[in-house]
Amino acid sequence: MKRPRTLPESLPGLRQIFVSLQPHLYRQRALLAGSVLALLAEVVLSTLEPWPLKFIFDHVLGSQRRSGSAVVALVEGWEPATIVTASALAIIVLSGLRSLADYVSTVGFARVANRILAEIRGQVYLHLQGLSLSFHTQARAGDLLLRIMADVN
Repeated sequence: MKRPRTLPESLPGLRQIFVSLQPHLYRQRALLAGSVLALLAEVVLSTLEPWPLKFIFDHVLGSQRRSGSAVVALVEGWEPATIVTASALAIIVLSGLRSLADYVSTVGFARVANRILAEIRGQVYLHLQGLSLSFHTQARAGDLLLRIMADVN
């Protein structure tokens, strides 16, 4: 059994794969950029989700730290029930937006991958069509199909 390859041994092969995928990635750059933006939005929204709880802890449960922030000055005049209601709605909105961003990034990346795989499969098919008839008579069809399907994926 062969030992696993180290990262420095694998880098030339990975570079070659990236170079061959670069034209396909370039054609999908708009969808890829949108998916990356949705992924970044998901991270930002995940970071913002605990903030409504801060207002509940600070202004309803009694610790009430004073700050010079305009948002804190606005919230200080509210009734505790209003703060809890607004915080609950904010948590729901932030969770919904985060879920939407997660959905958009997941679907976007899946569409990019499927489009690129379809292009590569088309190239492989054209290459096979261009091979000589003697190659196809010598090669086993099942082995050839299995290799094409597995290698493209």
